[in-house]
Amino acid sequence: MNKKLFVGIAFATTILLMMTFVTCAPRDQATEPIKIGCTFPLTGEVASAGKRIQNGLLLALDDLNEKGILGRKLEIIFEDDQNKPAMAAGNMKKFVHIDKVDAVIGSAASGCTLAIVPIANESKVVVLSPISSSTSLTNQGGPFFFRICPADNFQAREAASWIVKQAPKKIAIVYVNNDWGKSLAVDVQAVLQKKGIQIALMEGIAENQKNLRTVCAKVASSEAEILYAPTYPVDGGTLVKQAKEIGLSISLLGGDNWDSPEFRTIAGEAVNGCFFIKAIEPHGKLYLKFLDAYKKSYGDDPDAFATWSYDALKVIGQALNDSKGRGGEYLVEALHKIDMEGVSGKIAFDKNGDLSYPRFGVFTYINNKVVPVRGGSK
Repeated sequence: MNKKLFVGIAFATTILLMMTFVTCAPRDQATEPIKIGCTFPLTGEVASAGKRIQNGLLLALDDLNEKGILGRKLEIIFEDDQNKPAMAAGNMKKFVHIDKVDAVIGSAASGCTLAIVPIANESKVVVLSPISSSTSLTNQGGPFFFRICPADNFQAREAASWIVKQAPKKIAIVYVNNDWGKSLAVDVQAVLQKKGIQIALMEGIAENQKNLRTVCAKVASSEAEILYAPTYPVDGGTLVKQAKEIGLSISLLGGDNWDSPEFRTIAGEAVNGCFFIKAIEPHGKLYLKFLDAYKKSYGDDPDAFATWSYDALKVIGQALNDSKGRGGEYLVEALHKIDMEGVSGKIAFDKNGDLSYPRFGVFTYINNKVVPVRGGSK
């Protein structure tokens, strides 16, 4: 064979092998996006909550990707859990075993988050919830669980304190019969009983009930002077509307879910005069900048869900930057060192992954608008 031809064939073969190797070789992980799984109710009865959460996350994603994280972009993988624990658990398994995410943000309902934290702890993948507030998560969340929102025991204290100041002899408690509603009801009940206030009625209701007139009648006959009702937006709106329809004229106090579009839509004019507990809204420079960006993007003011969700992704981004290595254990270590100012206020975590700086206030509706009663501003 001609020597020049042999050399040419050998050179061409070498180039072909190199091209094949480059084509078949895995992408450099340093250039691949960092994946964050997000499981929330994007359809179903509480889809509007999931949508507001999604809005906050997408704004934070845009902000973070302007600079990148460790030279890489963030990628969010959204999955719909329809507010169902089994679906949330299925989403979590997908995130861990198929998507290979670095962290998970979710879910909304505490029951859904309680369903995913065992998987998180077993697989050593961090779960950060923006709005799951049940006190059960303090003990059951495990080392890989964190949350941006305050735990319910702080909301319960604010509710109980307000009730005590009204000096009623009897109150009624009607709660949505899930982990969130029951924990609030029980915590408030315990405080009031110590203060000598009689619990004339204590009753749980199923989610999404359309007829609560029987429960309203029980409240009326109990001679309670205040009804405390930690319910979801649909249940709360129905309860308030039907209570007014039967002529119930006592004070009505709800939880933070009463500050939602569904609650206002269903209750209608009956919202006026209702009280509810929610986290105090921030008013710092970071929040005002976020408020402006949110309005421009979505044409509405952000609520606490959107605000906490924005902060949730920003916290994950900061922890990834601060982490000493890849993996859930390094991320847990970095999260416990977080001490930053978010749009929702100061953010740091205690040993249980709970927010260290909870702040709640009492609000009411006047002329269909939210007005602070104590501790808050609007």
